[in-house]
Amino acid sequence: MKRPPIIAVVGHVDHGKTTLLDAIRKADVAAGEAGGITQSIGAYEIVHSGERMTFIDTPGHEAFMAMRRRGASIADLAIVVVAVDEGVQEQTKEAIAILTETGTPYVVALTKADRGSNLDKAKNDLMQAGVLLEGYGGSTSWQAVSGKTGEGVADLLDLLLLVADTLGLECDPSSPVSGFVLEAKKDAKRGVVVHAVVTDGTLRVGMDIVAGKAGTRVRSLEDGNRARIDSCTASAPVVIGGFKDMPAAGDAFGPGIVAPTPHAARQNRERLVHEEGVTAINIIIKADSHGALEAASQAIRGIARPEGTLVRIVSEGVGDITDGDVQWFVATESERGMVVGFNVSATKPAETMAKTNRIAIVASPIIYDLVRAVEGALKSMTKAGASGDLQVLALFGMKGRGEHVIGGKVVMGEMKNEAVVRVEREGEEIGTGAIASLQSGKKPVESVEEGSECGLMVKSECDIKVGDHIIIR
Repeated sequence: MKRPPIIAVVGHVDHGKTTLLDAIRKADVAAGEAGGITQSIGAYEIVHSGERMTFIDTPGHEAFMAMRRRGASIADLAIVVVAVDEGVQEQTKEAIAILTETGTPYVVALTKADRGSNLDKAKNDLMQAGVLLEGYGGSTSWQAVSGKTGEGVADLLDLLLLVADTLGLECDPSSPVSGFVLEAKKDAKRGVVVHAVVTDGTLRVGMDIVAGKAGTRVRSLEDGNRARIDSCTASAPVVIGGFKDMPAAGDAFGPGIVAPTPHAARQNRERLVHEEGVTAINIIIKADSHGALEAASQAIRGIARPEGTLVRIVSEGVGDITDGDVQWFVATESERGMVVGFNVSATKPAETMAKTNRIAIVASPIIYDLVRAVEGALKSMTKAGASGDLQVLALFGMKGRGEHVIGGKVVMGEMKNEAVVRVEREGEEIGTGAIASLQSGKKPVESVEEGSECGLMVKSECDIKVGDHIIIR
């Protein structure tokens, strides 16, 4: 569906940006600004000609250069504000450079037109800065406006909607939520307050989100007028309540769960085991994108848990599996758990730490294979008496009658040469057998530890397939 445009307002200090926004949203914000200049990025939503539009007011003072950069990169298009009585100044040039660098389309608003100044100076200054306006040898759209009288404001809004239509902005309210943090502040009464803009999907109260290294279950939402709301969709400015840690301005946010602190996680695990008598299995999920993360999370949450177990997803995130993910299990003294990766890889330090601490890493680029592997690993972790579990990754044919040459990965415990085994498929036993030989690195070995891949020959009359599990009794 069509998405409302997100528009940044940029320019030199005291060139009338906030006054222009006052005229647009018919609110007297400029009078309340400290020192008469905008000290933080604010986002405001209006409706013009039946169309929603969101504006980001970026500071013009040079001390806020980084904030202007974030405003430009977040926006779909921008208004470059130039006061006709002063023309192009240093921050104006910088703003134009940032918009050019980020590829953000923009229009020019020649402000303070009510002062009767000659527009030619501003237009000539813009030409010297490399901006050629329509009607003056170029294609950059412009509009003369007055924030005080409202002159030209409606025409500027019409122009912005016309440019936005050419961009073909779209969104999907049913897709995983995404957006950007504009700023975060700590309020004495409300705690951490996060000002943000949603760029896709739908943000709802009660939803788990992660912004940078901070995360929360959304406790409250407010719209641009500070009214309480239950949800908001793409391009909407929103104030999010519930964060305990403060995300950084400019952080992207999306669905996810932040793992509890090691101390809290250890206490929770001990309480569960003591009070409920259950086996707690913790899972961290990583994927290569927010969409893939959402799909993996939903699929894994839908897996039937083995009887007598509590399966908990303690953290979700985008990116490769790192040693930091594995470190969570070490720090919390988690006895059972796994890191699940959908279309991502594990770093070498992560693999080494996982092997040393006997933490399973289950990864696949195919969601169905990933689900089967997680199901198998969950069942293996709760099998009484099982001392080793190998997932079959490849079949290399038969050496003799009932002698299967297999390649696999040890996902729990260890594989031992000459051990008696059972063969399981999707948690059900389909046959029994024994390991006739075991190799690691093409050399015969007596055992292979958890997390390592190996080759083996299994004597069994059953039909072994990729995805099956070889379980040592």
